[in-house]
Amino acid sequence: ILNDVELEQLKAIDKLYDWMKRYQKDPRIIIQVGRSGIPNHWPEEVVKKCDFLFDCSGGRGVLADYWPPPVALREGRRVLMTNCGYAGGLNPANLRDQLQLMKKASEGIPFWIDVESGVRQKTELGDVFDIQAVVNFLAIAAYFHGHDNANDSESTKNDAIGGDPPTA
Repeated sequence: ILNDVELEQLKAIDKLYDWMKRYQKDPRIIIQVGRSGIPNHWPEEVVKKCDFLFDCSGGRGVLADYWPPPVALREGRRVLMTNCGYAGGLNPANLRDQLQLMKKASEGIPFWIDVESGVRQKTELGDVFDIQAVVNFLAIAAYFHGHDNANDSESTKNDAIGGDPPTA
């Protein structure tokens, strides 16, 4: 049963989706969720319009102790979502290991990642993006993406982008 706040949120999602459809063929609305995951009681027609960003830290940049699977329960059955993202505490130093954990959690569903605090630094100019950290992060993510479905043999891994996977 939906409460009044959730009913208003669902109406807002529908209104936003309809507006976005004027400009994009298949728009996606990103909804940030925490430990509880995808709201099981949301109507499936609304869930299908959304991509869910799993961030157990609620945007604070704290690494999750686990990554939830992109599933919702519908009438007692598990329904895998078509697209999801993971965020929270990611940085170049932990990305390789975390991507492996996300891949396992995602149960074969394509996923994307979100990062901000893990590629920032404090300087005399304030809190700014660390361009080298961004480059390192993207190199690790690109390597993982290119090898996600590849044979796990060492020769296959070392043939890509000229050698071993990038490190932080």
